[in-house]
Amino acid sequence: MKFVVTLFAALHFLSTARGQSLHHEELVSARDPSTTTLSRYCSSFQFNAEVNNFVNGWLVPGECVSRIKRYIEKGQYAADVEAVINQARIYVKNLTVTNEAKKAWVLDIDETSLSNVPYYRTHSYGATKFNATEFNAWVDQASAAALAPTLSLVKELVSLRWNVIFITGRPESQRQVTVKNLKAAGYKGWTKLLLNAAQTNARMTAMAYKSSLREGLVKDGYEIWGNIGDQWSDISGSAAGNKVFKLPNPLYFIP
Repeated sequence: MKFVVTLFAALHFLSTARGQSLHHEELVSARDPSTTTLSRYCSSFQFNAEVNNFVNGWLVPGECVSRIKRYIEKGQYAADVEAVINQARIYVKNLTVTNEAKKAWVLDIDETSLSNVPYYRTHSYGATKFNATEFNAWVDQASAAALAPTLSLVKELVSLRWNVIFITGRPESQRQVTVKNLKAAGYKGWTKLLLNAAQTNARMTAMAYKSSLREGLVKDGYEIWGNIGDQWSDISGSAAGNKVFKLPNPLYFIP
């Protein structure tokens, strides 16, 4: 669920349209202890974050960090990812495709194909402001592991001669390290890796940026049958594909 990394940082927090000065209470309704328990408050936060209900974007409320940590670390996050990918696998098996040469699947990279959980584990599970320099340093390590269910699906797609196309907000300057990381994580045989090549894209939302790249694929004759991402902006907009699949991401939001 990530543009030049400075843009990524801006989108992560400026998505509120009012900047980083906002407190959690301004992004997400503050809890009223007299009417809502902490457990229910955090459950509601996570639900509304996943279904994209927050009007001004969101940050993980500090009091919900322990819940997000349990969700990530105790297995439910992995189970939810696997459940989504299993639905994608069922969908693939039931497809009838005529244009074999141009059948395509689109996937995001961060929190879809590669996991940055180790980074967020040391950054309060999304409750602190995004630091572009520190995230850049993490990306440059090329050590992010694959989300195992996604990797398994991609291997199946490649074996079935699908055009696997990665679309990421990472800048073109990170192409080499991204390729290195994808290969180290086990990804092979993809058709295209599309990164943010134009500085002008810094003025676009992630949804507009990714839509423009998908439109280009369609113009080139590709038929996008499936699209997987952890952000709604990965799977919304034009040329999103015949069927989209949303992976969970309780850590951050990109418009």
